[in-house]
Amino acid sequence: METPSPDHKFVGTDRRLLPRSLKQQDSRKNMKPTRVGMLISALPSLFMLGLFYSLAIHMRIALGGWPKSIGNNGFPDALDFQAGLAGTLCLSMFWLSLFTVAPAILVCLIVAPWRRLAVYFGLHAVFFSLCWGLMLLAPSPFLYWWWD
Repeated sequence: METPSPDHKFVGTDRRLLPRSLKQQDSRKNMKPTRVGMLISALPSLFMLGLFYSLAIHMRIALGGWPKSIGNNGFPDALDFQAGLAGTLCLSMFWLSLFTVAPAILVCLIVAPWRRLAVYFGLHAVFFSLCWGLMLLAPSPFLYWWWD
């Protein structure tokens, strides 16, 4: 039996019948991340970053400057709500990413059909780290309030 050329498209052919070289070529093609997958990987981190900086802007406008003391004393209700929401979201994402991304990548690399998903967890880790670093560029009086 003749081996078909790698350019040949098998429409309706069972993948198990393909030559090994075509199976490997097909699996490598599936490893390339899609734009939608990259967007889904980046969205939680971008949302966290947006909420963090919108809190800084909201605080600057509502208080006319940065807080003079630690805590939420004297904050308007909307600012207090947003501060609680941003704090909860950032802390939850930190712990969730810290303890679930590495095991998820490991599981995806072990289970053959899931290997293509490992790149998305890796991208999430990269985007999360990048956004966390961008959060450190906020004004220092705001960061002083944020960390305490």
